[in-house]
Amino acid sequence: MTTHYLKIAFRNLIKYKTQSVISMLGLAVGFACFALSAYWIHYEMTYDAFHQDAGRMYAVRVNNSFEKGKLTHRIPHPLGQYLKSHYPEIEEYSVFNIRLCKLKDNDKWLEVNMASSDSTFMQMMNIKVLDGNTNFMLRESQEVAITQEMATQLFGKENPLGKEIELDRKKKKICAVVSDWSKHSSFHYAFIGDTNYGRGWDFHLFNAIVKLKKNTDVKALTHKMNQNFPDEMKKNIYGETGITTFFLTPLTSLHYDKDFPHQNDVIIKFNHIVYFSVVGILIIICAFVNFLTLFVNRIRSRQKEMALRKVNGAPNCSIIALLLTEYAMILVSSILIGMLLIEILLPAFINYAGIVLSRSAIYSESLAYIAGISILASIVSTVPIYLFQKRTLQSSLETGKGRQNGNMFRTTSMIVQLTVCLSIISSTVIINKQLNFLKHTELGMIHHNIGSISIWMNVDMNTWSSKIAALPMVTDILPPKYYPLVGTGPMMVMGINNRDGLDKPVKEKETLDMIYASGEFCQFYGMTLLSGEWISEKSLATDMLITESTAHTLGWQTEEAIGKHIYPEGFDETFTVIGVVKDCHYKSPTTKIPNTAFINTEKQKHMWFRASILFKYKEGTWPECKRLIEKMVQEEHPDKVLRLFSEDEVYDDYLRSENALHKLLEFASMICIIISVFGIYSLVTLACEQRRKEIAIRKVNGATVKTIIRMFLKEYLLLLVAASIIAFPISYLIMKKWIEGYNRQVEMGYFPFISIFAGIALIIIFSIARRVWKAANENPAEVIKNE
Repeated sequence: MTTHYLKIAFRNLIKYKTQSVISMLGLAVGFACFALSAYWIHYEMTYDAFHQDAGRMYAVRVNNSFEKGKLTHRIPHPLGQYLKSHYPEIEEYSVFNIRLCKLKDNDKWLEVNMASSDSTFMQMMNIKVLDGNTNFMLRESQEVAITQEMATQLFGKENPLGKEIELDRKKKKICAVVSDWSKHSSFHYAFIGDTNYGRGWDFHLFNAIVKLKKNTDVKALTHKMNQNFPDEMKKNIYGETGITTFFLTPLTSLHYDKDFPHQNDVIIKFNHIVYFSVVGILIIICAFVNFLTLFVNRIRSRQKEMALRKVNGAPNCSIIALLLTEYAMILVSSILIGMLLIEILLPAFINYAGIVLSRSAIYSESLAYIAGISILASIVSTVPIYLFQKRTLQSSLETGKGRQNGNMFRTTSMIVQLTVCLSIISSTVIINKQLNFLKHTELGMIHHNIGSISIWMNVDMNTWSSKIAALPMVTDILPPKYYPLVGTGPMMVMGINNRDGLDKPVKEKETLDMIYASGEFCQFYGMTLLSGEWISEKSLATDMLITESTAHTLGWQTEEAIGKHIYPEGFDETFTVIGVVKDCHYKSPTTKIPNTAFINTEKQKHMWFRASILFKYKEGTWPECKRLIEKMVQEEHPDKVLRLFSEDEVYDDYLRSENALHKLLEFASMICIIISVFGIYSLVTLACEQRRKEIAIRKVNGATVKTIIRMFLKEYLLLLVAASIIAFPISYLIMKKWIEGYNRQVEMGYFPFISIFAGIALIIIFSIARRVWKAANENPAEVIKNE
């Protein structure tokens, strides 16, 4: 009997091959998109989950005194022991610093992570010494421990113990091999050492992880910690720190927290991954609704067949088994195609998402997601099958019965598909519009075609000015007195709690980014002077330019600000405003425009030894320019660290998550269009088959082909209008909220929505015109006779 069901099901799939292929492909693409996006979310939410008792581990963080409303993970080393001794709820603690180092490997420099720690780090995090000794734990030690993975990368099968390496231009001896952590961690390391790294209360350089005792009330503990905030954290040798509040963040949530510094290294932000996952869910909904619609319509088109089976004695359970077999064949085929799509997309997905787990883990979890969705889909799909078998023999033969309900179901499903499609497309278009606005509108400065070079350390950069200027693609150059605006920004941040216009210092201080500059620097970047004068040779060390928004923040108008005085907290000097420039957007467009001041670089010569050479290059020549500079530095200073970048590249990095999200949504939009249009085409095909007699009678009664086509087009265009009424307002509100997260915002307007509506309408018209044209041109006599 099973073989019989399979044969009948296969014949029906062949009979309705267009609808079958569309159903399988739509579900397969939906499965692949949903499985990968769901896996991505799960991966991002399980960083550091491999630690024993990870659910009881929390990162200790404090308020960021320089940026209101933000947190910092940097705390002083003694805080760990302080918390352990004062709060019995804390079972264990670990204090460590992980910083990026330059490792010399033959003639090139690698970036590796060095953990500076003590025994608490080794014990709580279960790091084991696999070979060697623990000299790397001693104070003032010049020995380090290396992980197995890094040892294999550097030395292959050789024993690394006793070998000498160069880290940050310092010679270090390897004394131990230690166990690795998974790279699926916010604190991945390659070396452990430098334990004498800033151990006092005044040095906020460390991370602190605490393990709480079971059943600890985290909220109550945090409140208790803040009620007894240590005085050593409130003040240091420089005065008031502005740090007043503790926060306990679950270790497994730290990686995707918006204030965690590793966010600068990720390709796509966590909230953008969430957006894509929501889109993945919408795609699977769209695909399943399309599949269910086609499946139900095919059942309805086979009412007479099922009635004849009943006449010939087929029980209801036999009919249900037959329909379920056909459903299962489509579902299984869709799963197999979906897994094939995952296999095709997986290399790009792993590279794009930065996932380091094995392919087998991705496959197994993706298959589990697909299985879960399939089970849910099967449960939903049994409803129309059950209702169909409940129909009486007479109602099955009367094909007109139930048409109204069937039409209602088809109409609703098409509106759902088109709503999802229009929502995703409109979101993609608006994201693209916002990105173009951010990239190509006025920044208050020029960053296009500007490069920066510095060579660390002990290199006279003045000798390199003429070498860089001699390159054929370089058009302008500044001496090594400055730091790049985009990519480096301020070299100092000071707090302002007093200024002209205030009767006394205030508690709520404003922070001010301090950038070393001069008139030539400002003009090099194309800044606009709104009032006052540029910094020049006659300017004092305490003279400064401020930006327009800074003046307004301090309570001054542009012209009024000239001659005003600022009294920074912790400084003996009084600074005088000599000019106001237009706002410069040198930081990420997702951050608030900072208060910025430019001070005289000629009075800050002690900082020039770390300065960069800034230069402009011809359009399109950056790759060749970069190659030539790297070659010259390698020939003359192979042992030095080169820092070379284009400000265009850095600014693009600010938007790399948005660019990635845009690409993902473009892909999702294309999938939704294909699913929706194929769904419409399939439904039209079925409708033409079911309504052949109606079309023939209309033609006999004088209806033209154009009239019949217009009838179909009107029906589906009305569905598009209904979907637009739902989709566009929702998209507008969601994208308006998203755009508000940027310091410069594009006007959405109505044109994108009108264009999307017109574009989808044209696609619908072209997709159904051919099929309806064919049905409308059939011979009415033949159709009526055969029916």
